[in-house]
Amino acid sequence: MKEIKRLLEVRLKDLLKAKTNSYEKESLLANAAKTYINSIMMIDDYMKEEQTNK
Repeated sequence: MKEIKRLLEVRLKDLLKAKTNSYEKESLLANAAKTYINSIMMIDDYMKEEQTNK
């Protein structure tokens, strides 16, 4: 899980550095960033729950 989270964080950083000239691409990048952030948060919650259950 930690590796998946790290890969998502790296991809999110790359995504945020991307430059675009069109509104459509900007919108797609924003939606992708939102998805990455939500995935990272879900992984964090899962790992915290696993720690609690031990």
